[in-house]
Amino acid sequence: MTARVAPSQAPLRASIIVNDRAIDGVALCGALDGGSPNPVLRPSLAQLERLTRVAKARGIQVLRLIGGEPLLREDIFDCVAGIHQAGLAVELVTSGRLLLYPKLRRDLAAAGLAALHVPLHASSSELHDALVRVPGAWDQVTRALGRLRRADDRPPLHLRVGLGGPEIDRLSGLPALARRLGARQIDLCHEPEGSERAQGEVATEPWRRLLQAFGDEASSQGIEWSVYGLPACLFHREGP
Repeated sequence: MTARVAPSQAPLRASIIVNDRAIDGVALCGALDGGSPNPVLRPSLAQLERLTRVAKARGIQVLRLIGGEPLLREDIFDCVAGIHQAGLAVELVTSGRLLLYPKLRRDLAAAGLAALHVPLHASSSELHDALVRVPGAWDQVTRALGRLRRADDRPPLHLRVGLGGPEIDRLSGLPALARRLGARQIDLCHEPEGSERAQGEVATEPWRRLLQAFGDEASSQGIEWSVYGLPACLFHREGP
């Protein structure tokens, strides 16, 4: 069982991988240079249309397009527009580095994009770049998001933070950065590693301390936040 902290009445979401290639040429699996796209990780527009109909029939209200890097698809605007025209909200998870291009931002808005989710794993360039193993990535992302904040018709922005463990030092300063970049929300996504993954358990007290400290900092900056992948018991307080 997982818990989501905010907002309290979240619409039902589903994620679809629409591209198996990342911006730095890394493939999830399947297609490599010169190869054929993996039909599971890079559905055609017709397949995406069928998936959208199925999602809508099951009560899904929001479809989130993920990758790889979805923005590397030549037809990504058609993907977004098709889902939007079917009556579902469309969100997109992107590295953020391609958002430097104004035409791309305008075309996404015109296609009906509802929100952008951009991974930003630390408030400092040194920590973030070390985690993603791409020198200069933090500067590219923050510059792109700074321009996005000044753009007309920009979609709501969420920052996505992957956490292998209760690393409070890495989260310190992120709410203030989110506010400067114009982000509405920070999503903390637990990605267990090592013994925690093998045992399927989390050490509750360190996570409670992290969530309390992060929640206080986010509240002071007026930033909403969500948590994915952690047990609901972490958010239950014992009565007096």
